[in-house]
Amino acid sequence: MRRDRPVDYDVLLNTGDQPFVQRGLFDSPENAAAEMAREYVLLQVERYRHTIEAMESKHGMS
Repeated sequence: MRRDRPVDYDVLLNTGDQPFVQRGLFDSPENAAAEMAREYVLLQVERYRHTIEAMESKHGMS
């Protein structure tokens, strides 16, 4: 995803994650952001791993 302007992480940390902190799901906005970013990256890695496996199978590379 391309962004035309940079993300203001201070604003994101101070507003976007507050409901998760208020509900007690995370200790702090920083922890919420870090855990959500980590989960997103792991999901993307898994998605591309499946894509690679499908392409290897299709082209007889595995």
